[in-house]
Amino acid sequence: AEYEAIRHGVAVIDLSPAGKLEVSGKNAVQFINGLVTNEVKNLPAGDGVQAAFLDTHGKVSALCRIYNTGHHLLLQLDAARREKIYKNLSRFVLAGEFFLTDVTEQQALISLQGLQSAALIESLTGQTISGEDSKISEGTITDTSVLIATHSRCANQGLIYSWQLNPRRSSGRRSSQAVRSLARARSGGRRLKSPASKRACRVKAQM
Repeated sequence: AEYEAIRHGVAVIDLSPAGKLEVSGKNAVQFINGLVTNEVKNLPAGDGVQAAFLDTHGKVSALCRIYNTGHHLLLQLDAARREKIYKNLSRFVLAGEFFLTDVTEQQALISLQGLQSAALIESLTGQTISGEDSKISEGTITDTSVLIATHSRCANQGLIYSWQLNPRRSSGRRSSQAVRSLARARSGGRRLKSPASKRACRVKAQM
């Protein structure tokens, strides 16, 4: 069922354990730009890039996605690397004129993967979702403010796309409401614009 959902409908995957760091302030962009392998200083609001943190020997310390939300930089990285990267960045906060916040416990991260992902989110948010890779925008699901990021999770971008829903600074109750809305949508409990988007299955991610 999970395979059929992700191939032909929508799979809802909870990736909330993934590390999520917010970097803001006067020198946030300049600081992060000097630590990662991709350029961040000219990243427009609403765009994201993949990058890597390197250690002192030039070896990859952590892979991450960096999004410019227009208010701050949002870094998404593997759960196993979160604490290490957070501690390394924290050393420079006082002298660097920027602010660093670990929002891993405050923000859920729900991945929708499958051909009907866009149709499902458009039905829930009432807004058109960009099909471009590495884009991020704000939306609302059941009164919960969310960030919606788009990127491909396979080599063939026309096959499977994933839309990451990141409920922002909301209580556990509100985050749960957003997740329940997705669950109702996948089970047909809510009318959707695309009948195919009802063919969804929730998958528990192994982190």
